Amino acid sequence: MSLSVVGQKVELRSEIEISASADVVWEVLTNFGGYGEWNPYIVEAAGELKQGAVVTTTINFPGSRERTFKRRITKLVVREELCWTWTPLMRAVAQSEQYFRLQPVSDTRLRLTVGENLSGLLAPREPAQLSQISQGLTLMTQAIKRRSDSVKTGKQP
Repeated sequence: MSLSVVGQKVELRSEIEISASADVVWEVLTNFGGYGEWNPYIVEAAGELKQGAVVTTTINFPGSRERTFKRRITKLVVREELCWTWTPLMRAVAQSEQYFRLQPVSDTRLRLTVGENLSGLLAPREPAQLSQISQGLTLMTQAIKRRSDSVKTGKQP
C-alpha cells in the first residue's frame, strides 16, 4: 500500500501480482453483480459497463459504516483499465477517482494496481479516514486475487 500527498491531492494505491490471465481478472472485476459474493470493500455495484455510464457502488469502510456513491465510468480499456469518478455538485469541494489497472507480467500472470485519487477542499485528509480507505483497497485487492484464482480453477464458492 502506498500513500502520496501532493498539494490538495491524495493518492492511495494497492498492488498485487495475480497468477491469472487478464481475461480472468477482467471478468472478476467487471462482474458488478458478483461483488457482494467476494468483495469486502465494494460490497455492491450496479450499472452498465461502458464509458460514461453511472455505476452505483456501496462501500464498506473498515471499522465504519457503508456509504453509497454514484460513480461515472471515465476510462474503460478492456482487460487493461477501469476508472470511475465520484464528484459532488461542486468539483472543488471533493472528488474521488478510483482506478483498476491490469499490467501483464506474462501470459498467465499480471500486476493489478487499485488506487484512489482524492482531491478538493473536503476530501478525506484525516489519518483515520485515509487508513479506512487504504485498508479497504488492500482488502479488495487481495479479494480480487482470491476470486481470480477460484475462477481460474473453477472452484468458485
